Amino acid sequence: MNVLQEEIEARETGRRELDNLRRRLTEYEEYEAKHERVDRAVRLSERYFRSLVENISDVVTIMEKDGTLAYCSPSITGKLGYGEDELLGRSVLEYVHPDDAAEVAEALARLARDPSTAVTVEYRLRHKDGSWLYFEGVGRGIVEGSETSGIIFDSRDIGDRKSMENKLRRSEQLYGALLRHSKDMICILDRDFRFVWASASTAE
Repeated sequence: MNVLQEEIEARETGRRELDNLRRRLTEYEEYEAKHERVDRAVRLSERYFRSLVENISDVVTIMEKDGTLAYCSPSITGKLGYGEDELLGRSVLEYVHPDDAAEVAEALARLARDPSTAVTVEYRLRHKDGSWLYFEGVGRGIVEGSETSGIIFDSRDIGDRKSMENKLRRSEQLYGALLRHSKDMICILDRDFRFVWASASTAE
């Protein structure tokens, strides 16, 4: 009787251990499946991100909080002439025009302090040939946990816009000078025929 009881208990113990083993195996398989889904989602996200930044004309840069470049999109070669490997590990401020460096440094500091904000700043970057090109950058902080781990900037070439602004400014200055020094009586009236502006010769 004791032998039979011991055999029954041994079988029960073996069955419980087998059930525990099956449960742990199921939990492990579920864990692996979950992490496989997460890994697949991460890989898809990375491919999507790379496809996105590699096929846009804007220059996308990821940098440390102090401005050290960690990633540059391939478009930087077409815009500034540098290969990606020439820039990584260097400070972005090395390529910013001296007159714009303080404003860019302040933008980086703001993003490091408050990653929830977005900062827009205009600056000139040095081309590999030594010339300076105008860009407008929108920067955002990259958050890990509760801290800023880096900064991402999307920079757009605004050279054409700045050229048009400069031409308009010169045109306004030129025509303003012509109007001020013209001997003809030149007046500008509003809709009610009230004087808005008159050349100096009008008072003579």
